[in-house]
Amino acid sequence: ACENLSARVPTVLCPRVHPRQEQLLRAENLERLGLARMVLPGARPDALREAVEQGLAAEPDWSKLPPMDGRWRVCASLGELLDLPFQPPVGAAAPALPRGALSRSP
Repeated sequence: ACENLSARVPTVLCPRVHPRQEQLLRAENLERLGLARMVLPGARPDALREAVEQGLAAEPDWSKLPPMDGRWRVCASLGELLDLPFQPPVGAAAPALPRGALSRSP
């Protein structure tokens, strides 16, 4: 999903739901933001086709894309710990959301 979102490609996610629900939570949040479509495992073929058609017809608001610069954040944190300066490459960061914007709503 990260590669598709970084490239701003229409995406349909079919998250794993067992043994953990991390993928499901992320897929639900990305769908809520209008950045991807989601179908659950075992979905009927017509549900998958509908999700693909909706994804292709959608015009996502890419400004809602969560930060996609985790590797640069790790490098910066390590640089701070080691007292080494670090500057991510120009254009490395994606538009950022406020912290907690992708947390699951009650």
